[in-house]
Amino acid sequence: FTDHHVGRLIDALTGLEILDDTLVYYIIGDNGASAEGTLTGTFNSTIGINGADDLQTPQFMNERLDTWGSPESSPHYAVGWAHAMDAPYQWTKQIASHWGGTRNGTIVHWPAHIQARGQTRSQFCHVIDVAPTILEAAGLPEPVQVHGVTQEPMHGVSMIYSFDDATAAERHSTQYFEMFCNRGIYHQGWSAITKHRTPWEFGHLEKSFDDDVWELYDGSKDWTQAHNLARERPEKLHELQRLFLIEATRYNVLPLDDRQFERILPEVAGRPTLIRGTSQLLFEGMGQLNESCVLNVKNKSHTVTAELVVPQGGGNGVIVNQGGIIGGWVLYVKDGLLTYRYSFCGLQQYTVSADARLAEGSHQVRMEFAYDGGGLGKGGRATLYVDGNQVGSGRVERTHTLAFTADETTDVGRDTGSPVTQDYPAGDNAFTGTVKWVRIDLGSDSHDHLIEPEHTRRKEVMGNALGTILPQAIGVAISPVPIIAVILMLFSQRARSNGSAFLLGWVLALTPLFYYLPEATLGAIVIRAVWGLLDVGEMRRYWRLRRTSFVLALTALLGVLVYDILPGLLLAVVLSLALLIYRASRPQGSILGRIPGKPVYSDIARHPENEVVPGLLIFRLNAPMFFANDEPLRDRVKELVRTTDPPPRAVFLDLEASNNLDLSSVDTLAELVGELKAEGVELLLANVRAPIRDLLERSGVAQTIGEEHIYPSIEEGVKGFRAQFPAQDRQRDDTTG
Repeated sequence: FTDHHVGRLIDALTGLEILDDTLVYYIIGDNGASAEGTLTGTFNSTIGINGADDLQTPQFMNERLDTWGSPESSPHYAVGWAHAMDAPYQWTKQIASHWGGTRNGTIVHWPAHIQARGQTRSQFCHVIDVAPTILEAAGLPEPVQVHGVTQEPMHGVSMIYSFDDATAAERHSTQYFEMFCNRGIYHQGWSAITKHRTPWEFGHLEKSFDDDVWELYDGSKDWTQAHNLARERPEKLHELQRLFLIEATRYNVLPLDDRQFERILPEVAGRPTLIRGTSQLLFEGMGQLNESCVLNVKNKSHTVTAELVVPQGGGNGVIVNQGGIIGGWVLYVKDGLLTYRYSFCGLQQYTVSADARLAEGSHQVRMEFAYDGGGLGKGGRATLYVDGNQVGSGRVERTHTLAFTADETTDVGRDTGSPVTQDYPAGDNAFTGTVKWVRIDLGSDSHDHLIEPEHTRRKEVMGNALGTILPQAIGVAISPVPIIAVILMLFSQRARSNGSAFLLGWVLALTPLFYYLPEATLGAIVIRAVWGLLDVGEMRRYWRLRRTSFVLALTALLGVLVYDILPGLLLAVVLSLALLIYRASRPQGSILGRIPGKPVYSDIARHPENEVVPGLLIFRLNAPMFFANDEPLRDRVKELVRTTDPPPRAVFLDLEASNNLDLSSVDTLAELVGELKAEGVELLLANVRAPIRDLLERSGVAQTIGEEHIYPSIEEGVKGFRAQFPAQDRQRDDTTG
């Protein structure tokens, strides 16, 4: 179906004679083959996500062999087929760590602008690179604002650089991956990955992140991720694990949260939804509304009310429905009787009917569902009312947890999809009277059951606060940057231990006994507790290793004692940030030399045995370059050029510590190029990340520096320097200055 209509679009572009000038991306899939069909396959794809695998027994499967693939089913193939379809890669959809879950073939067609024909490209690209590519192709800048909302800079890199150059240096060199805490990092050909959750295992996971096993692959030699090098290259694995944490922090992946149902449910996860509030009014003729367009009635009490005009004889047909043959609910009239049907995954049917026919005329009918609570997907009681009078009641023993279907809809006055029940046919099922309106209201019952008690955020926060923050906030001197310590405490798995619950019970039990104690006595207790919490040994360690950390810790302690916990912590945070800015604005730099016998460069001051490249001054800034330190950096480089004997022919600036540059830094680099050229010195750049290179090219500074003077590594730059400047020309004569 999709291919047919894509073909129609291509035919139209061909007919208009603009196909060759149209950039066409054909991405073959949105992820790897799905393993959500479980080890045995499933008759109904919603069974697993609604926690009903217990119903799908071998007997159940065999009884339905003849209806697999029919309109009565919504089948999904077994895990084995998913692995086969993702070969030669490992794993499947949801496993974002492995290529089997994420890598998809892509075809790019743009004949009027791509000279290459029928070739492949091996540079790493990600789906976030598509938008920057389209913008560059169209000659448009990234949007700074959309409808008045300031936009975050795009994280991707345009692919156009690779279209006509199969050997072009890779520009998207680093990319994190994460889904359901399956996570990994790609960096310059290498990938470090770990699987945390298995796709066909739904619900709560009793597994610590510390138990995840990491794997390491060298993509330059092993593009299928078949040979795990974690044991042979532990230092490389550690490097990439650290890089994952950096990228995950930068792009808001942390804290990791492996809860599944709770993250998917918007009201628990805190995500915005299209429908707000607890009441929604629908009218006859409204239909084909997907679940995100209708109030979520799952896992809670709710009411469905409708205003009807009933024809003579009591009427027939659908009043309102949600879902279809593989799961959902419907309020309808059959042979004049108001009826409610709940179909759990199309496997278990629950019906409640009125005890008397609807009379001709206007009526208000209502179905009230009282949810049992106590967890997700529990049962409840459905009660029918006509004009305020109860006319029927019955049990629904099991309900959907996450979704009724992936593609069925909500309709008013008729069921436009597959029928929820066989009591009415597909298509010809419109209510024979008039549905004036339908209103859905959510109940006022407590929704604590949406998360199992042992996993609630309330317990986590309370457990952390009582078990960790309260005793340690007073003794906050143990951390030089208190806010970081507090954040770590908040998300520490250890803080969820039984000790927190025990402390909570202890406090609740003894609080009444403290009520009548004199304030002086209570003060003495607090002072004694504070003294016991002070870690004098740790403070001595800070004094010995770094005095600034000692001062910050002492400031935090005194601030908490004098001003209260929050002001004290804020004072420490402000001072910590001030110190951070101060250090960043006065960064340390290193002059580098080549380690003998290795293509590696390190600080000459620490390793005087390193080899100096004649005529080349290699300088590394040991902090990101930005507006607060770009001027000191420029002055430092110029000073080194003046004081180096003999004077260098070129300065090699290593930007490895910088992930991006602001405009002030770009301008400073441009000025430095001119000032050095006036001295007869060239400026070379190394380890320039893709966002920096793109910015330099857009600003024209790359052309000022010279594309040939920008290198992916120091070693490549040294080779380029030696090729550009023969040995006799590498020393600059002072008289030519």
